[in-house]
Amino acid sequence: MLDAQYIDLQKILCPDFYYEITENPDLHLDLLDGSTYTDHVSGLIRRHEGLRAVVALFSYARYIRWGSNVSTAYDLVQKTNEYSQPINGREKQISYVENRKIAMSYFDRVRDFLNDTNYPGWDACCKKDYLMTEWKLNTIEKR
Repeated sequence: MLDAQYIDLQKILCPDFYYEITENPDLHLDLLDGSTYTDHVSGLIRRHEGLRAVVALFSYARYIRWGSNVSTAYDLVQKTNEYSQPINGREKQISYVENRKIAMSYFDRVRDFLNDTNYPGWDACCKKDYLMTEWKLNTIEKR
């Protein structure tokens, strides 16, 4: 879970904003846990699931990719038993990439919330330089 927070989430939030959220979580419950808000263009009520959901989905993607590996004194091995067979690396990679895309689609809704509500700290730091780009999404797919 910490890898998903430190590595994945920090890549899509600017450092100052990430630090503020992690150091003062009680001040950002609507951002962390999800909330409803009014879309400033359409006037419709919208909902986002929050950054904790985004981190959970990034964590799940990491688990799919590396969860069956066990480190032993001699090597990295895969868990098996007589009733199961591990999926191949290519299938794991595909599932990993798809779950990271799902995490990013959740983040898109969080980003809409941040933009529509002029969330404190987001405008000054993150709107410009730290938005998810095609390059970053392509980097996700190449892992």
